[in-house]
Amino acid sequence: MEAYIIKSVMDKNQFSTNINSSASSKERGQVSSTRVREALAVGDMTYVSELLGRQHRLVLMATDRERFSFGRYKVSAPKSCLLNLAPKEGLYEKCSLLLGQENVMLCRVIIDSKFVHIEPDFGGSSDIFGTHNLQYLHIEFGDSNP
Repeated sequence: MEAYIIKSVMDKNQFSTNINSSASSKERGQVSSTRVREALAVGDMTYVSELLGRQHRLVLMATDRERFSFGRYKVSAPKSCLLNLAPKEGLYEKCSLLLGQENVMLCRVIIDSKFVHIEPDFGGSSDIFGTHNLQYLHIEFGDSNP
């Protein structure tokens, strides 16, 4: 196994000095998982995307005990299905729901105290979720804030 030392990735955003004002000047501009978690906690998805260099992807997994609930125009998942950190409660527009490897659907996401609700942006009346056997939901967040 080989290891390589790389230079730190620096945060060029002015907001970074406010979000972690107790950090040393060396850490203040350095991108870190703590900085990403803090941005998620305030729901600043634009800043999260800048820190990660990509959109944040939320992953939910259905289990035998916790299943997704499907409606005609939305799917809901208990927060206990989360496999990674969700942003703060609120409404998030301009998101993408990934169904399988290539099927991407624009959606909006509502996160409340117990559930993550996904509402696709489509005008038809078909049951889009009925055609998929879903164990995982992958949601990419656009640059919108609640």
